[in-house]
Amino acid sequence: MNSIDYVLLVIIFLSAYSGMKIGILRTTFSIGGIFLGWLFAGQFSPHLGEIISQSIRNDTIITVISYSLIILATMMVFNYSYKIVKPVLSIATLGFSNIIDKIGGIILGLLIGTLICSIIIVGITRFTYDFELPKNSVSNIVNKEIQFLKVNKDIENNIANSFLSTNTLKIVQKIPASTFGLIPNDFKTSIQLFLSNNK
Repeated sequence: MNSIDYVLLVIIFLSAYSGMKIGILRTTFSIGGIFLGWLFAGQFSPHLGEIISQSIRNDTIITVISYSLIILATMMVFNYSYKIVKPVLSIATLGFSNIIDKIGGIILGLLIGTLICSIIIVGITRFTYDFELPKNSVSNIVNKEIQFLKVNKDIENNIANSFLSTNTLKIVQKIPASTFGLIPNDFKTSIQLFLSNNK
């Protein structure tokens, strides 16, 4: 383990702690408010925009204000609903829901922290290798097909000496490159290069 591992562990710990403090119930209500607010904004912002346009002429500003107001209003409704639902659940379950809420929050926080760390590791790995991919390149590209420009050995060595980073990259490597477009081709290639150079 090295300094990278300690930084990643701090991120995961803080995410888990935040999850415990916020709770899975409030997080769910917040995400729900944002998601539904976004949907409502798409449906009703033109109508609200017509009202706002009576005092504002700039279409861009009208659109931004309409979207923002609808999303904000929806989030406020969900936040108010959360404040009603939580004590009701607590009373109905004799406080047991509070324990579940905190445990669920910790689990969700751990997942979010792990995801954040994975993104950081993959990003750092991409900066380790400066190269040009051939046109129409695909996953599992052969190393000799890559035109190298520069390899940052310091970053590569730090990642190689990081237990969490190395194992995370091994897991990410097994994810198909086309899965939801999660990993761009050049990032995938960087991971392949790192793992082939640090077996």
